[in-house]
Amino acid sequence: MSLGVLAIICLLLIMVALFCLCRTPVGLIGLKPALISRLTKMGAKDFKPADRAGADKFTGMMLGSGKLAAGVRKSGVNVNTGESTVPCVLYSPAGEGPFPILVWIHGGCWLVGRPDHSEREISYIAREANVLVVSVDYRLAPEHPFPAGLNDCFNVSIWLAQHGAEWGGDPTRISVGGSSAGGNLAAAVALRARDEGGVTLRSQILRVPITDALKTDEWPSYKLAGENYVLGKRGMSEAFELYTPDAKDRHHPWVSPLYADNLAGLPPALITTAELDPLRDQGEAYAERLRAHNVTVTLQRFPRTIHDFIASAKPLRASSAMAVELLRRVNTA
Repeated sequence: MSLGVLAIICLLLIMVALFCLCRTPVGLIGLKPALISRLTKMGAKDFKPADRAGADKFTGMMLGSGKLAAGVRKSGVNVNTGESTVPCVLYSPAGEGPFPILVWIHGGCWLVGRPDHSEREISYIAREANVLVVSVDYRLAPEHPFPAGLNDCFNVSIWLAQHGAEWGGDPTRISVGGSSAGGNLAAAVALRARDEGGVTLRSQILRVPITDALKTDEWPSYKLAGENYVLGKRGMSEAFELYTPDAKDRHHPWVSPLYADNLAGLPPALITTAELDPLRDQGEAYAERLRAHNVTVTLQRFPRTIHDFIASAKPLRASSAMAVELLRRVNTA
């Protein structure tokens, strides 16, 4: 067999292997998310706090930390809420302000994550929507289970409503947003703000949010994704056990907002979901429940993408552009 024929055979074998790697029940996904999904599945293990530094590094690599949008200033601050001192990262657009404020809450199953994760997209939103983004470094489980992290996010939002002008923000124009567990916390902050007062929110931005701690794998999207695309039943079950060690808390609307008795009076919402994400169906169900309670909702599912649009630059940027559009609209209303 000649070297040329051998090279062609090897090339064909590589192409078949890549096709099989990228093939999903709904079509093909990109090579990067396919590789990350495979690597994550191979390295799956029970979470321990000692693993957090490594998990944060890996998560930051996937989500694009450390790449600021041009013209955006980054700084670190602390907020003394009375209950705890909460570190935050500010992303300030060019100019003097006062700027509308977006309280951003990172994901990580309530167990890992940093306020500078997804920095590329956070700073893009700050620049394009001309908002001051305050990314919250809330307390994490299992050391600090529910509701410690939620209290941090809510208390920071209240502090901003009282003192946001000190950082060049406009306390009368505050929105909240987050991804995954951060989307869950953002939804809970919106519920608490409506019920407890202290801050009036203009909008809520929920990217691939967790809204149901009860049914978990009963949703069809859990069966579709299985354990194959970064996040699965095993990981979510572990997260719920560590975030809510008292199983009764999983019925609380601040943990499972999908089952809140009343969703009326909440701010307009943007909910984006990923087709190959186990959380897809519960996020979309939350959008429908909000609409049933007369809340304005924009819902967008991105096809052939995995949880949090990991390694999928175009859907991630499109989701951020939708957030910019919503913020511009509510902040000029």
